Amino acid sequence: MVMTINEAALAQLPMQGGAIEARFVDADDLRVQWQEFIPNQTLFINAQAHPRPFSEFSLTLRMPDGRAAEPVPARLVQIISHGPQAGLVVQLLGTPPSLGRLAQENLDAPAAKPAPRSEPPAERGRDDREPPASAEPAGTAKPKKAANLSSVERQSLHQKLRKMNITERARLAHKADRLTRTFLIRDHEPQVILFLLGNPRLTRQEALEISRSKAITHQSALKLLANKRWSQSEELRYNLVMNPKTPLQTAVKLMPTLNMRHLREIAKNNGVKEQLKRSALRIVLERAG
Repeated sequence: MVMTINEAALAQLPMQGGAIEARFVDADDLRVQWQEFIPNQTLFINAQAHPRPFSEFSLTLRMPDGRAAEPVPARLVQIISHGPQAGLVVQLLGTPPSLGRLAQENLDAPAAKPAPRSEPPAERGRDDREPPASAEPAGTAKPKKAANLSSVERQSLHQKLRKMNITERARLAHKADRLTRTFLIRDHEPQVILFLLGNPRLTRQEALEISRSKAITHQSALKLLANKRWSQSEELRYNLVMNPKTPLQTAVKLMPTLNMRHLREIAKNNGVKEQLKRSALRIVLERAG
């Protein structure tokens, strides 16, 4: 998720033209980008400085091993202001021919072996790739169910998550267990929600909760709808239409998939956007005629 970049060059970019270079810090950062962003022709760049929205420039992507792909045209489509975790969502307007090969070679490269260390008996046999307990607040082999957590335990888990920055929570969201997901679903950061949607253990009920989240973005809405298990749910589609954070264009496209009851509710609801009300009324009249 995090990429290093020349902040000075970034701040001085004109609306058209200019060139910047970004680098994947390590294989983990590359893997997150490769799984979550690049398939959608986007990148998330961790940066404080930023050019003006929709600036277009030439972007060179450098791998963790130092090799770089050919420059690719790019456009800044979103600025996220989160203090030290501020970032930019960049749309790739092309695909460098060597990007896939270089990325795969870096992802396939063997990780450096950690220095030998003594472990308590309870820790022996753990997967070496598992992050340390400080980065995985719910990381036990047999976690308790959320309903069985005491108020003290829930508070402890909540405090651990609050101490994490956005990058750490986003990485955790991609592999979080059920306990941790109960907290991350309520996260106010769009990037955390987007990475949570990439968690293979996410349930249908959790997807429904996310569809009501105020941290929904265009990307996360599309990701919800791309999953056939979730998009078949009338309730989920209705939630997205009613969610004020869902992009208007996406909500309008979902209107014809709703049933008459939901359409009538939208048509009479003064709390939704006028365009949605008109669209719902039009569909109701068409079906009635």
